[in-house]
Amino acid sequence: MRKNDWTRRLSMMASGSIGGDYRRALCVVLSCLVFGISGLALAEVAASPDMRAAARLPEPAPPRLPEALAQQIEQDEQEIDQLLIQSDSVDAAKAQALITTAETLVQTRSQVQGDLWWETMDARQRLAELRGWLALTPGQRAELVQATELSNQVSVLERGRKYEEALVSARTSLDLLGRVWGEGHLNYAYSLHHLSGLYREQHAFAQAVPLYERALAIVEQTVGHMHPSTAIILNDLALLYQKQGVYPKAVPLFQRALEIREQVLGLEHPDTGSSLNYLGVLYLYQEAYTQARPLLERALAIQEQALGPEHLDTAMSLANLGSLYYLEGAYAQALPLVERALAIREKVFGSDHLHTAISLNNLAMLLKKQRAYARALPLVERALAIQEKALGSDHPDTARSLNNLAGLREEQGAYAQALSLYERALAINEKILGPDHPSTVLVRENLERLRLRHHYEISADGSEVTDQNTGLVWRRCSEGMDWNGATCIGEAGTYTHADALQLPGSAGVAWRLPSREELRSIVDMDIHLDLVDGVKLAATDLTIFPNTPTREFWSSTLHRDTRGYGYVEFYDGLSGGSESEEKRFHVRLVRAGRDWEQAGQLRKTQQ
Repeated sequence: MRKNDWTRRLSMMASGSIGGDYRRALCVVLSCLVFGISGLALAEVAASPDMRAAARLPEPAPPRLPEALAQQIEQDEQEIDQLLIQSDSVDAAKAQALITTAETLVQTRSQVQGDLWWETMDARQRLAELRGWLALTPGQRAELVQATELSNQVSVLERGRKYEEALVSARTSLDLLGRVWGEGHLNYAYSLHHLSGLYREQHAFAQAVPLYERALAIVEQTVGHMHPSTAIILNDLALLYQKQGVYPKAVPLFQRALEIREQVLGLEHPDTGSSLNYLGVLYLYQEAYTQARPLLERALAIQEQALGPEHLDTAMSLANLGSLYYLEGAYAQALPLVERALAIREKVFGSDHLHTAISLNNLAMLLKKQRAYARALPLVERALAIQEKALGSDHPDTARSLNNLAGLREEQGAYAQALSLYERALAINEKILGPDHPSTVLVRENLERLRLRHHYEISADGSEVTDQNTGLVWRRCSEGMDWNGATCIGEAGTYTHADALQLPGSAGVAWRLPSREELRSIVDMDIHLDLVDGVKLAATDLTIFPNTPTREFWSSTLHRDTRGYGYVEFYDGLSGGSESEEKRFHVRLVRAGRDWEQAGQLRKTQQ
C-alpha cells in the first residue's frame, strides 16, 4: 500500500469519517480459546497503558483544525495525493503551485497542531514526496503506477486467499518501490508491512518477523514513535507473536500501540477501542481475567458509542466480552452478548462468511457448556463447513472447529467420532503451527484425555454404564433420582450409612454400596474447577453420571483412623472417614461385572 493512501486513511480515521476498515478481523476468543488457555506466565508490567486507561484518566484533546479550514486542507491533500499516483507530467507552473500548496499545508498544520503532531509530520512527508515525484523520469513514474496497481491486486488476491499469487505481486511491487524511492522510504516500509502480513496469514512466521521489524524501524525513523502508522505495525507484529503463542513478546507491543492511539487519536476513538480489544484478548489467553475485564468493557462502550450497536467492531467487542464471561463460567451473562455478535455478523456478512463461522463457533461452545448439545451441534457443523470451503481442510481455523466438534461429540458420548475429529485437528496443528504451539498442545491433551476416558459403555436403556477398565457396572443416577431416557431427574437423596446399606436390597438386582477405591475410580479431576454460571460442577464425567451432586457419597470401606465408614467428596474428589454413621450422604450403587468378578482385581479394603 502506498504511504499516502495509508496516511490519508489514518487522517480520516482521526477525524472519525471512516471506521477502521484497515484492521484485520480479530480471532475472537471463544473459537480461539475453546482450545483452552495456554497457561504461559504473564510478565509484570509497571504502570502499563491499560492500567492507566482502566483508571479513566481525563481524555487529552488532540489538536483539531477549525472545520472550514479542515475541509480546505483535505481537498488540497487529496489533490496532491491524486497526482502522486499518476504517471503524467505537469508543467512548471502547475508544479510550483502544488509545491506552494504543500508548503502552506505544512505551515498551517504546524501553527495549529504543532511541529511534532503526526498530521504535521505527514504534511512534511507529502511535501518531500511531491518534490521527489516531480524530479522523477517518466519511466520511474510509470513504475510507481505499476507498483500501486500491483498493491491493489495483492489486496484482491489476499481477500480471495490466493496467497502464493499475492506474494509474487507483493514482492514485485516492493522491488519497484525500492528501485524508485529507495529502501529507507515510507512507501517501501508500508509495502514491507503488506508483504509481512501475507507471510503471517500463511503462518510463515520466520519470514514475517524481520519484515515487520524493518518496516517498523523505517516508520519510527521517518515519522516518529507516536504516529498511528507506528501503532498499526506494532499491533500487527504483536498479532504475529500471539499467533505463535509467544504471548510475553506480544504484551508490550499491544501496550505501545494502545498508548499511541490514546494520545494521538483520543481515549474514545474506535481505534483505541480496537487496541483495548487486542490487549484484552491477549490477557484472556494468559488467564489474566482481572486485567482483561476493564479493557474489554471499555472497548465495548467505545465501539457502541462511536460506531453504533450494529457495527462489526461492536460485534467484535461483544464477542470478546462474552468470551471473558465464558471463561469465568458466567454463561448466562455471556449468552446475550454472543448471540448479538452472531446476529450482527450474519446481517452484514451473510450466513456463509468466515466471520459468521467464528460467531457460530462461539455460540456453540457456550451452549455446550450449558449442556444444550442439540442446539450446539448444528452450529459447529455449519462453522466447520464454512471454514473447509473457504480455507481448506488443512487450516488452523478448520482445526479449531474440528476440535470444537470433537469436544461436543465427546460430551454426547460419541467417543469414536470424537477420537477421529481430535486426530484430524492435531494433525493439522502439528503440520501448520508446530508441535509446541499452545493450540497444538491443547488438542493433544484433549485427545490423550479422551483415550483415557473412552472406557464407558452405556446400556441399551441408558440407565446403567459399564466401566470397561474395571468391569464395574454403575447406576448412572444417584439414589433418589430417576432415569427418564435422557438424563437423571428428581432430587438426589441423602441417607445414613445404615439406610444406604438397605438400598441395594430394594433395587431388585445385585446392587451394592461401592468401596471407597471403586467410588474414586469415577472421579474426573478434569472437571474439578468447572463452573456453570458460578456454580461448581461435580468432579465426575457428567455425560456419564448426569446431575451428580457436588457433595459426599457413602462407601462401604471402613476408615482406618475414625473407624467410621469412608466417603468420597464429588466437590473436589477427596475422600475421608465419618465419625458418625448417622451423617447423611448421597449414594451411588454399583455391581461387579463379569470380568471384574473373574479377575478379582478389586476387593473390600480396610484403611
